[in-house]
Amino acid sequence: MMNKQQTDQKIQTLLQAMSKAIEEQQWQHIRHFDQQLMQILNEAKLAPWYPSWQSRVRELKGEYSHFLALINAQKNELQTRMQQHQKDRDGIIAYKQFTDGAR
Repeated sequence: MMNKQQTDQKIQTLLQAMSKAIEEQQWQHIRHFDQQLMQILNEAKLAPWYPSWQSRVRELKGEYSHFLALINAQKNELQTRMQQHQKDRDGIIAYKQFTDGAR
């Protein structure tokens, strides 16, 4: 089991990696880092020092909430682009059918 400092260092490394993966929209990496983070936090809950670490846990929850907001914003942006692409595609197909029929 890691001590408090080792746990915090490992979490910081994962949060930095997760932030980069979010920026680069590397969804599989985000999922992997998230799973690692949850595993570390679950192990930390068993440590004798965990009760004194509650302020750090609150900070981590805030950072994690920020990441979730970024991911949701990217998801919404992607959905909007996909909907616009579908509308554009439907319009192109209709125009092609119209111009092919006008010949």
